[in-house]
Amino acid sequence: MSRENRLPAAYWFNPNCENQIAYGRPGYTPTRLTRELAIDLASLPMFLSAPEDLVLVPRRPSPGFLDKLGKVGFPIPEFVEYSSGDLSTLEFATRPLSALQPWGWSPESAAFLEPLHSLIQPLWNDRIRQLYSKVWSADLLATFLRQRKEEWLCDESTVGVGCANLEEATRQIARLHSDGVAELLVKGVFGSSGQNQLRLSTGQPRPEQIGWLRNILEEQGCVVVEPRLDKRLDLSIHLDIVEPGRAEMIGWTRFLTDRRGQYRGAFVRGALEDLGPELREFPCGNPNRLQPFFRELADHVADGMTASGYIGPVGIDALIYRAADPLRLKPIVEINPRFTMGRVALEMERRVHPERTALWLTLSDREIRSAGFPDIGS
Repeated sequence: MSRENRLPAAYWFNPNCENQIAYGRPGYTPTRLTRELAIDLASLPMFLSAPEDLVLVPRRPSPGFLDKLGKVGFPIPEFVEYSSGDLSTLEFATRPLSALQPWGWSPESAAFLEPLHSLIQPLWNDRIRQLYSKVWSADLLATFLRQRKEEWLCDESTVGVGCANLEEATRQIARLHSDGVAELLVKGVFGSSGQNQLRLSTGQPRPEQIGWLRNILEEQGCVVVEPRLDKRLDLSIHLDIVEPGRAEMIGWTRFLTDRRGQYRGAFVRGALEDLGPELREFPCGNPNRLQPFFRELADHVADGMTASGYIGPVGIDALIYRAADPLRLKPIVEINPRFTMGRVALEMERRVHPERTALWLTLSDREIRSAGFPDIGS
């Protein structure tokens, strides 16, 4: 079926999916800030969709906003407003759909979208939950590194180790310190964009850090302990799992984080333009040669997901870091079995002139005002 004649897909922005999974049981209540984010960015999936698709929103974007986007070439999908958690009451609920496309799958998103009549039904099982786990990502990185011989890749000493209790965590922390690792990261097994993360310097964790460890272990049942690397560049690789075990490579881009490792923005075009020669040419003397390497990485990740039956978007966070003198690549920092901001940036790329550099940032009202603008509309 051609794209013009296919049934519409239904998109929905649910940025709480990983927090819901981390909570591990019904009854998760998002914070006020997270609820506001979900409302403010509800129309974001329009950049992932086609004109024949639907985007579920609590409030339709203004005609003026959509007109501006349409004039610069963005396709405008159909927006469907909902005011409750029950989609079965909406008129469009009986329309046939080709697919359901939440930002990410979770028990809550599966239940929310279940009333819709899609050829592909809501996708959720316990094996998909494990795809969000940083322990699973670390294991996949370890198996990938054992198959590779490139000297510019990280070695297995950089791979995180899962720890299921406080004794295991403190033992692994002490082991890394005794190996000469100056700084460590302890991460909750679930969470993205620098969330649920603790930085440790040489020495035993302080009492308040032990308290944090106890809390996150009680909430999530596991943490990952790994060396903190001298990061020089964040990259994200994007693919679609089109059927279990088979990946379709979409592309890659560079993203930016703050001091805590939380996401700030992504390059839409010109991701390497501001870099010096060493970083720009890493790792193979020609940045275009990253593409075939990332295809092989995508195939490895798809193979690791086969048993879950997962179909949909995947984002792989990677980083380039300095180890002594040479630069190295850690090809899997974490894996996101969902849409990401980097994927949206890639979709925006085709609307930007190829000779331009474009950066897409997420800014708060405070940051906008401190830059001298009264509001985001200015």
